[in-house]
Amino acid sequence: MTAIDTYLRLESTGQWRQDGAEPQEVLVSFGNATLVLSDFSDSPLAHWALVAIRRLSLTDGVATYAPDGEATETLEIDDPEMIEAIAQVSRLRPVSEKPRKWGRVLALVLLLGAVGYAGSVAPAKLRGQALEMTTKDSARQLGWQMLEALDLQVCRSAGVANTLLSLDKISFPKGGYTIQVTRNGPAGASFPGGLILVNEAALQQMTAPSQLVGWVQKQAENRPPLDQVFEAPPLKDIFTYVTTGALPAGSLKTSAETVLAATRRDLEALPDSDGSAGGLSAPDWANLQKICQE
Repeated sequence: MTAIDTYLRLESTGQWRQDGAEPQEVLVSFGNATLVLSDFSDSPLAHWALVAIRRLSLTDGVATYAPDGEATETLEIDDPEMIEAIAQVSRLRPVSEKPRKWGRVLALVLLLGAVGYAGSVAPAKLRGQALEMTTKDSARQLGWQMLEALDLQVCRSAGVANTLLSLDKISFPKGGYTIQVTRNGPAGASFPGGLILVNEAALQQMTAPSQLVGWVQKQAENRPPLDQVFEAPPLKDIFTYVTTGALPAGSLKTSAETVLAATRRDLEALPDSDGSAGGLSAPDWANLQKICQE
């Protein structure tokens, strides 16, 4: 078991600040080779590579971190266990500390080794390694990142949140999927991590919850295999993913477009087979259809 495996379930809160803006309280958790900053709706806001994180200060039990040497964004954490975990995993050193000569030599050796490895490993093997290291949590992170890369706008309404959770359970009793309604994008699509999309226009054309249940189930059945995510990016970007846990922005968008093209479907009439209203009450159904209007 690696050090990261030890802390995968560890979470804390923190104060995240971007480019001098007002600090925002976020949920901090360990991902696969990244520190994940999310809002309290479980939507990722940022992914910091653990190997690049730097601690700027530790004062009165409050640690301040930056994702790199630039420190254009910072994160403050006062949870002792999380501070110790980050130190253990990333082997932190202050930004102001100058690397010793042996550190520069070691970095050069690692870089040369990485270049040699990337050039000698067969493409299929490298992509297979990327697929193998993608856990359920990191697949879900990829899915959310793809939504952001494609500028797909997820509709959010506190009053409908429980209805969506109920719809998840009705549509997928065994779990593993999350249904989201978007203002734009295709009528339906399936992204990594079990993210199932239906857009506002498609939802408003449906006359009963059972139509929606059938629609999202069909999207899940048509979901492309996860390995399609790693088919489009160049090997250097796949290697970046293997070593840092994050795809570069350009490849992330290309992969998102590939997945979207594989799952794009035109809206079809779906049978109202059981007439059970899909387990949703009439008021819940009416509110759900207005989720993007709030």
